[in-house]
Amino acid sequence: MKTAAAIAVLVTFACAAPGLGASVPLKAEDGRFTMEVEINGQAQRFVVDTAAPSTFMAAEAATALGLTVNHDPQSGDTVQVASYESPLFRRANETISVVPRTGMSVADGVVGMDLFAAQRVTYDFTHLTFTVDASAPPLATVTTIPVELTAGTLAVVDAVIDGVKVKALIDGGARHTIGNPLLQKALGLADGDPRLSEDHPVPGPTAPPAVKATVGGIDIGAIHIDKPVVAFSALGFFKAVGLDGTPALLLGSDLQRRFKTVTIDYVRHELQLRQ
Repeated sequence: MKTAAAIAVLVTFACAAPGLGASVPLKAEDGRFTMEVEINGQAQRFVVDTAAPSTFMAAEAATALGLTVNHDPQSGDTVQVASYESPLFRRANETISVVPRTGMSVADGVVGMDLFAAQRVTYDFTHLTFTVDASAPPLATVTTIPVELTAGTLAVVDAVIDGVKVKALIDGGARHTIGNPLLQKALGLADGDPRLSEDHPVPGPTAPPAVKATVGGIDIGAIHIDKPVVAFSALGFFKAVGLDGTPALLLGSDLQRRFKTVTIDYVRHELQLRQ
């Protein structure tokens, strides 16, 4: 899960954009999907996270690579790398934010979506690939939903959960779908409700407590997701992205995997879903 400090960091970049139409294989690891990147020529596993505006890496991974961590009380810890690349992008002299590994589990870092802001990204859960290509109208078999983009690449859609209007952020880096306390209250799920059970959607000793419940359904445009399990927690991330003042949801990879493909077109401001 992203931290407020990581969200606030702007990654500095200084190299050419990748070619369009490139795909990389994904690996399912601990409920999330990772791809291989190279830092200074050394292979690393980074989570592909549509709710991460910028790249960050685990402090432990930076240390293992022999990188010097620069400490700044204003912008947080960072490292300067000579190269940061994959088949999807190529960066030189990149400044990358550094955070504790807590919450990243087995991953070495997170790929930020600022790399693809003027393009279209697609998770293909059938073939386990992640593709970056040019913005384009989708096929007729694909359902499109308008998205509001905040912080450049955070894609938020309007949804309805059991009659409650909600803002849903498309969070490919979240293992589980998580609602904020305002959504829990709006759904009438008070603490102690027998429909609730304890949950641990975010690993780590500093994670806030959480509960979960099965809801009737989530409606996003013409799409209906039947009887999903939703966790509820007062994650600081909701405040970091401006979703703490309204019922809100992080639509995690657990529910996104119900679709064959999930695409965010950053130019057309569209979520494109293929069932």
